[in-house]
Amino acid sequence: MRLNKHTLIVQVLPNAPSNALLGWSGEKLKVRIQAPLEDRLMNPRLERFLAAYLEIPVPQVEVVDGFGKRTRTVEISGLSAERIARRLDKPDLVAS
Repeated sequence: MRLNKHTLIVQVLPNAPSNALLGWSGEKLKVRIQAPLEDRLMNPRLERFLAAYLEIPVPQVEVVDGFGKRTRTVEISGLSAERIARRLDKPDLVAS
């Protein structure tokens, strides 16, 4: 079981009434976040939401690309690809 960094492509839907995982659209994980698209508000809230959903510490989740855009790249560390896939209901998730 490898615990390296894994990459997720996340499509954020900003200014949502509540945070929610909406599921997959192809290879993108769709997530509603209660924050405007602005990085200084969106990125920390997205990281906290995904960390809570995956039940890991927030520092293990980091937005690494897509700043200011609806599609962002997020790195997850400290979990196996299998656990991420199981938790996010994506059986064909490929570790990067």
